[in-house]
Amino acid sequence: MPPSTDNTAKAPACLRQPAREQQPARVPAQRQAPPSPQATTMAGGPLNFPLPWHDTEIAAMEFQQITLPPQASTGWHYHHGPLLVTVHQGTLRRRLADGTVTAHAAGTSFVEPPGPANIHTGDNPDSTTVIL
Repeated sequence: MPPSTDNTAKAPACLRQPAREQQPARVPAQRQAPPSPQATTMAGGPLNFPLPWHDTEIAAMEFQQITLPPQASTGWHYHHGPLLVTVHQGTLRRRLADGTVTAHAAGTSFVEPPGPANIHTGDNPDSTTVIL
C-alpha cells in the first residue's frame, strides 16, 4: 500500500485545524441606482448661420424641459454651445470644475458657457423634483 499523503491525520490534535461549518454565502446588499434626469425636447431645429463656438456651419437650437427626481445627478459634463437655464421648480445644485458650488432656486436663471473648460455637474439633493 502506498504511503498516505494526508498529513492532517498524523498531526498532533493541538495542531489540527477544526472542521469549519459551512457559512451561508453573504449576498451584498444591492444599491439602488440613483434616479436619472429626464429630458423632453419641446421644440428645436437647425440654425442656418455659423456660430463662433460651433465647429460646423449649421448648428441647432433646442428647447428642453429637464426633470431631476430627488437625489438625481446629471454627472460631469459640458456643452458644445451656451446653455440658458431657468429653474421652474425646486433647487438645482451645481458644482463647477474649480470647486465652486452654487444653488439655483425656482424662478432664477443662469447661463452655462460652452466647452470642456466649463465642465460641471448638477444635482437635486432635495426631496422635491427639480424642473428646468
